[in-house]
Amino acid sequence: MRSFLRNAALAAVLVLLMYLPSLAGWPGKPSIEFIHLTDTHVIDMTGINPPLAANRKVYAGSSGSLMHFLSSFNRKRQTAFGLLTGDVVDGYCYEDASGAPLCRQIEYVKSILDRSPIPLFLVLGNHDVQRYKHAEGAPKPSGELSAAAAARREWSRNFSCFRDGTYYSFRRQVGKTSYLFVVLDNSAPGDQVFVREQLEWLRGQLAVDPPGPVVLTMHVPIMEDRFSQSLKTILSESQRLLVVFAGHRHTDAIEELHIGDRRITQVRTAIFAGSDKSWRRIRLLENGMEIFDTGRADRLAKRIDFKKQGAAGM
Repeated sequence: MRSFLRNAALAAVLVLLMYLPSLAGWPGKPSIEFIHLTDTHVIDMTGINPPLAANRKVYAGSSGSLMHFLSSFNRKRQTAFGLLTGDVVDGYCYEDASGAPLCRQIEYVKSILDRSPIPLFLVLGNHDVQRYKHAEGAPKPSGELSAAAAARREWSRNFSCFRDGTYYSFRRQVGKTSYLFVVLDNSAPGDQVFVREQLEWLRGQLAVDPPGPVVLTMHVPIMEDRFSQSLKTILSESQRLLVVFAGHRHTDAIEELHIGDRRITQVRTAIFAGSDKSWRRIRLLENGMEIFDTGRADRLAKRIDFKKQGAAGM
């Protein structure tokens, strides 16, 4: 009986050791954690044309949910930063009852995001640069992009992450590994000059030293659209891309993309404005990355290992 108990205890220890790396990311090893959320659709309805406000009332509670969520950041496993991948606001401009433009949503969301106890890195989405008008008889307001350039300038004036423009990069060091986060702005892909300049900038970012994994972040995920095809061409020239984070589609997914001769993980997180449980815990390790289920900080969804990924410079 004593031998049986000893063998059972040994088996239990072996099982624990087998799963411990995935569950805890190898305790004692260097790591950094961040939170991914997207599509917060914050809206201040004060003064908006009543029919337009009625159409957008589905997001009336988004401000309170976001404020509550930000206040809990430090309790979420000592989160180092937050990554918010677009549609931060529900619209850059609306119209008032007279039809005049009402553009104060960026200042409103800034008053909320400034309360965050940790750094926030923002990505622009289509709603962040569009002006919305009431369209009589239509199920949704009409949006147009004539104000996109003005919107980008205002975002840049109000948020330090955009101080050098609405596409940018930043680094995070984990042990000997330098992660390069590349933030793209595909909020208005029809602006061909802006897109061309941005893609050339991306090519340069993929070539900068020191070598290491690249984390690509943007609002609209890589799909089959024209912007995505151009993006894939540039990404296929480098072996450094590790993972893509995006939003826009309002649903959860961890999917595999074919880029060149490699398979790359793309992570989408569901719309935060639809549920304050829509966020993911992400853990950066010296030798890989752990991605957790949406709203479940204790349940690992996927682990990406540098060696299995076959990425250069890692």
